[in-house]
Amino acid sequence: MIKSKCFLNINFSDEDTMFTLNSKLPVSQDRNISKLAQHNAFQLVISSSALKRLMDCDNWNYDWDIPVIIKTERGKKIVFVDKTLPQKAPTVRQLNEKLYKNGLKANFCYFKMLSFEHIEEIIPDPTSHETKELSDVINFDERDDKEEISNIKMNLSRHNVSYRIWSFKPKLKDNLPKRDELELRILIRCKLDACEKLENNTLQPVVVAPKLEYQLGYGAEEPTKSELSNLWTSLFFRPYSNLHRVRLNPANGEVILTEACSLQTVNLEAMHFHKNKPSLGLHVVYRICQELVQQEIGAYILHHTPKEGAFVSLLKAVEINKGEPRIGVYDLHTEYKVINCEPVHKHPWRPIDPNFILPIHTAFKRMPGMFIPRDKKDPVKAKRKKKSKSLRNKKR
Repeated sequence: MIKSKCFLNINFSDEDTMFTLNSKLPVSQDRNISKLAQHNAFQLVISSSALKRLMDCDNWNYDWDIPVIIKTERGKKIVFVDKTLPQKAPTVRQLNEKLYKNGLKANFCYFKMLSFEHIEEIIPDPTSHETKELSDVINFDERDDKEEISNIKMNLSRHNVSYRIWSFKPKLKDNLPKRDELELRILIRCKLDACEKLENNTLQPVVVAPKLEYQLGYGAEEPTKSELSNLWTSLFFRPYSNLHRVRLNPANGEVILTEACSLQTVNLEAMHFHKNKPSLGLHVVYRICQELVQQEIGAYILHHTPKEGAFVSLLKAVEINKGEPRIGVYDLHTEYKVINCEPVHKHPWRPIDPNFILPIHTAFKRMPGMFIPRDKKDPVKAKRKKKSKSLRNKKR
C-alpha cells in the first residue's frame, strides 16, 4: 500500500560490473555451460528471452529473429538458442516498459552480497578468451581501502543467474507420456530480479514487472495476452517465485499501485480476459526444439514475419562471395542497420478493466470505466446564461 506520492527516479546510472562474466554472454558463449555438460545430460540450451518469445505463440504480428548455434561440447552435440535480437520497429510503449523495468529495480531493489562456496570465473578483457579467478585479478589482502573492496564485491553481486534442466515430453489426456515422442532435456538460463525476505527469514524469488497505465482518467487497462504469457513464463521457470506488478503513470513515472501476484493469479487473468491457457505454449516450444536437435552442426536463425502467421522459418548461415546472386538470401546485417520506432497512435487503445479499482476511484467514489463527471457549476454554462440574459435585456 502506497501512503504518499511516489515517483521513480529514471535518471539512474546502469552500474554494471567491472568484469565480464560468462553468464552475461550469450548462452552459446557461456563457458559455465561447458562445465555443466560434463556432468549433466541435456540436448538444448535456451535463454529466458528466447523462451518468452517462443512461449508467446499467439503474438505473431511482429518480425523477430533468434540466433541458434549448434556445436559440440565435451563430445556432445548441443543446440544453443541465444537471446532474441532487438525488434526492428519497437513501439513507444515497449521502450517505456524497458525503461521502467530497469527503473523499478534501481529504485526499489537494493543490492546485498550473499556468501557462496564458489565464485564464478571472470574474464577481465572481453576480447580475451582466457578466464581467471577473482583472486588472480584482485588481491584483497594487498588493498587497504575497505570501502573499495566492498564496492568491488557489491558490483559482483549485482548480477545473478540460475541454470536449471527441464524435461519436456508431450502427454496424453490421462497425463501419461507418449511412447513415440522424444524426451528433451533443456537447460534454461534465467536471471532473477530480487528476493523478498519472508516472516520465517527465508528468501523468496521475486519477479518485478511494470504495468503502464495510459488511461488513468478512466481506469486500469486490461493486460494483453502477450504480457500475461511473458509473466507466466517468468514465474513458471523460476520455481517458488512471486510477481510484484507495479502500476505506473508513464507520463511522470508516478507509482499508482503495487500488486503481489502468484502464478495462479496470472493464469486466472489469462483465462478471464482472453480465454487462454499460457501453458499451451509449452507444446510450441517442444515442437520447435524437437526440430532444432535434429539439425546439423552450424549457425542458424529462427526467422518470423507476420505473413507467416503461426509458422517460423529456420535459416542456415552461408558464405556468399562477391558477384554471386543474392536471390532468396536473408541479409541479417542489412535488416538491422536501421531501427525505427513506431508512434503511439498507430496502436489502438486497450480496453479498461471495469473490475479493477484504482486509488483514484476510491478517493472520488467513482466506478471504473466512467467519464469524469462535469461540475454542476460549469463556467461554460454560466457564460451562456449571462449572454442569453443580456440579449433579452437588449430586446426589451
